[in-house]
Amino acid sequence: MRQPDASNPHLRGGVVAAFGLVRAAAAGDILQVSSAYGPLDLQAVIGPGALYAGQSVLLCGFAAGALEFAFTNGWVRRFGQQATEQPQTPSQ
Repeated sequence: MRQPDASNPHLRGGVVAAFGLVRAAAAGDILQVSSAYGPLDLQAVIGPGALYAGQSVLLCGFAAGALEFAFTNGWVRRFGQQATEQPQTPSQ
């Protein structure tokens, strides 16, 4: 995400949801093909697919939180952000 867009919470949430749902859609396709009861069976396809979608969105949310933490601490930079100074390391 570019620096000017970094403060938009709706864009951040949309990115997390998009990555999570695309990841879940790929798994949903596999569940439909491998189901012995039909492509829209509730217990064999819909339930596990919804669970996997929730897990995918949660996983991408944790990854986004970890990236924000790294951005805040200066461990990584956003695209377009200039390097100003070295990040401070805690003294022992």
